[in-house]
Amino acid sequence: MARMFSSRGEAVDSRRDLEKQIEVTHGGIQDGRKLTFSDLCRIAEKDFYGPAVIRGGRKRSGVKSNATGSFIKTLEEYFGQRKLSTIRKADLQNYKVWRYDKGDLRFKDAADRRPVSDASINREMVVMRRLLKHAFNEGWVTKDVFAGAGIIDRELEEPRERVLSDEEEATLLAACSGTHEISYKWHREGVEEREVKADIDRDHPELIAIILLAVDSGMRRGEILKLGWQDMDCTRRVITVAASHTKTERERLVPLTDRTIDALKVLSGFENDAGRVFSVTYIQRAWNTTRRIAGLEDLQFRDLRRTSGTRMELIGIPHAIVQKILGHAAADITGRHYIAATPETVQMVADKINARSRT
Repeated sequence: MARMFSSRGEAVDSRRDLEKQIEVTHGGIQDGRKLTFSDLCRIAEKDFYGPAVIRGGRKRSGVKSNATGSFIKTLEEYFGQRKLSTIRKADLQNYKVWRYDKGDLRFKDAADRRPVSDASINREMVVMRRLLKHAFNEGWVTKDVFAGAGIIDRELEEPRERVLSDEEEATLLAACSGTHEISYKWHREGVEEREVKADIDRDHPELIAIILLAVDSGMRRGEILKLGWQDMDCTRRVITVAASHTKTERERLVPLTDRTIDALKVLSGFENDAGRVFSVTYIQRAWNTTRRIAGLEDLQFRDLRRTSGTRMELIGIPHAIVQKILGHAAADITGRHYIAATPETVQMVADKINARSRT
């Protein structure tokens, strides 16, 4: 390592620092001084953020989620050619301000972009932390800039609390079948836009079963769509969610209700006990049409999972059991994101207290 200094004393002092850096990082600092953030991203994509490798039903390396790739792309847009050794805590704070200004990147047209959520920025910072932690462990940088920085602030996140009421649930399920009138905007270039109404016939028994599985069993959409008939135990009323299909890479058991069994009985393959339960792998279009017919366009599919967790708590299922059924590694995730105190659920609590006081 060669450096230029204006005086011998300054050179001697700096030599000690350089020798210490080499000793502490086992020589890694030599390579680190050449690496840019983009170089680190390529290394990460190859070493631990690559496509998931499944062996024996478990993920052995890589990631299953496509979201990580988009997070890396956004981080690289900002830090790109910055040398790793020059990234400081202040840069992380500046990045957060930049992200707020950029908005929600899922909307390609900047004019239509909504504000980005604190939860989204926190997820990007989690990826950034892992990247820089890897660089620190390899000796490419001499300091973990995230240590004690308080960059990831969970308190800023505003948990979504939308849950499905019993009446809304009935309306949603009814929208999966029968004849319904819908209105939509019709337009052609050069012709004035107008509203058109039309009747559509719907027959989606699979979607009914999917909705009931989400509401009664608390399963994620991906877990539901990957279910096999061999995972169902209608006698014990239990579903086994394979480890390779879960977010936490752990097998778990979830409840199978009578009404869900009835919905599954009408599907082909119920008696065969083999193969996939559902013939579809994509339901977003059918889901959007269903919630539009039901007048529930603000409802997201993940809200069904929150509805499930909230209902379990309200009927007295212990919180630890709800956590295991939903497949959360930490109890605070269940309480923060999947148990909602809406006016409807609080009213149910009041009714239960009243009923108990009258006995």
